[in-house]
Amino acid sequence: MVNVMDDSSATFATFTDDDRRFVYGVARRILRDEDAAADVTQDALLLAYRYRDRFRGDSRYRTWLYKIAASAAITYLRRRRRRRTDRMVSLGAVAETCAPGQNPEEHFACAEVAARTAVELAALDERYGDVLRMRFVDGLSEAEVADALGLSLPTVKIRTHRGRQALRAAVGA
Repeated sequence: MVNVMDDSSATFATFTDDDRRFVYGVARRILRDEDAAADVTQDALLLAYRYRDRFRGDSRYRTWLYKIAASAAITYLRRRRRRRTDRMVSLGAVAETCAPGQNPEEHFACAEVAARTAVELAALDERYGDVLRMRFVDGLSEAEVADALGLSLPTVKIRTHRGRQALRAAVGA
């Protein structure tokens, strides 16, 4: 059991080992990575402590804790994707997406299109950009994306389609 004491009001917020396992389980299902889930568990419990006064009792405590854990995990995924997108834009990463056997002119043209695509992907509306990054950069299936973002499978399919259309229009392909 973890007891956290608020010095200003001398009240206790108690997180049991069961609460910690619950939050870890939620994060683990979303992230599919034990180390990341452990980090997110700490973040989620800190958020729950920090915002404990906002729990109104309209729902069960576990529902409230689940929402905090899921939000912390999704925030973690978004940060990780942004870092990956930043790396994709670098010329070295872009050059790796093109076939090594091309002549220099074709290789440069490929690298230019890849760089422009990465920039446009980063500029897409977050709804579409998140789905496209998870599908094609992270390599997740549509079902995994739906699970991670808390969306239905048809919504992920629609956002993938619309995101591809917007990306094609922006890149001019």
